[in-house]
Amino acid sequence: MHRSGTSLTASLLQTLGTDLGQALVAADRHNPKGYFEDLDFVTLQRQMLQGACPSDGGGWPDWGWTEHEHLAVAGLAAYREEAQRLIAAKQAGGQPWGWKDPRTTLLLDFWRELLPQARYLLVYRFPWDVVDSILRLRAPVFQQHLDYPLRIWQYYNRQLLDFYRQNRHRALLVSVNGLMQAPQFLDLLESRLGVTGDRLAFTQARARIFDPQLLGQLPWDHPLVTALPAAARELLQTLDHTADVPSGWTGPESPTPDPSWVGLLRWHQQAIAPPLDRNQQYDQQTLAVMGRVLQPTDNCVDVGAHVGSLLAEALKRAPEGQHFASEPLPDCFAQLQREFGDRPNV
Repeated sequence: MHRSGTSLTASLLQTLGTDLGQALVAADRHNPKGYFEDLDFVTLQRQMLQGACPSDGGGWPDWGWTEHEHLAVAGLAAYREEAQRLIAAKQAGGQPWGWKDPRTTLLLDFWRELLPQARYLLVYRFPWDVVDSILRLRAPVFQQHLDYPLRIWQYYNRQLLDFYRQNRHRALLVSVNGLMQAPQFLDLLESRLGVTGDRLAFTQARARIFDPQLLGQLPWDHPLVTALPAAARELLQTLDHTADVPSGWTGPESPTPDPSWVGLLRWHQQAIAPPLDRNQQYDQQTLAVMGRVLQPTDNCVDVGAHVGSLLAEALKRAPEGQHFASEPLPDCFAQLQREFGDRPNV
């Protein structure tokens, strides 16, 4: 699953001598240490998944997920020849090789037929941390459909679990949350996957590569943790019971009865929203408000012009002080005016 620590895990394999490709997806602000994704495989798998998704399913076909949760796998045969050419080119290098792309999760059976000797390192992460990380991307599709990240996490990890159960002899299932404290990881890599390396060098590399700031973890009492929907909680527990390296999470003794999950996500979306940047492009009304608000002691958060109801919730929770709301849509502005027009500090 995307945003699940797969880049960190891939970088560890690279330190052990696995060739992950020469032309890799470039690092960016979302992944400053790099993605470790071979562009050839990423390009091919994006085409495969987008072509296999129904056109009327919404969702996010780039990740192979629609609300139908169905892939037309019969059509994947059209990509076999291109995939075989790619495999031949990688094998010509004469050294252990592999690739990292979370999309592979949905295409494991396809690759298993083409690479009968392949070994698999399957990685999962706490669902609440994946949701948090995806929302921080600020991608419009996830800002508009706050329920998508958890639904995709469940879809991907069900596929991961099913494949692992059928291929235990040549796969490792590991939680990235438990990986950094797992002394047995190198032994498992060698015994199950045939990946060898110097133990001291690997331990030093793991300590050097791992940055807790880049693999954030919500506190155990965070509402997204304690109120995780039951289906996702049960899937996480199953993953941990099955994994070679589990997360170590025991779960709350008495989980909070499921409140409105989307309501919690709206609250979290507001909590992590970045402050307005004067250098970005905004409508003239917002710029005028920014000119009044952005003083050293002020906070100004842009929650999007199309979510007046979310802005209303933010204002209701705002502490005492002076607050300004910029909303260019007349209907939303009228709603805000009705709710807050009599408040002198808005």
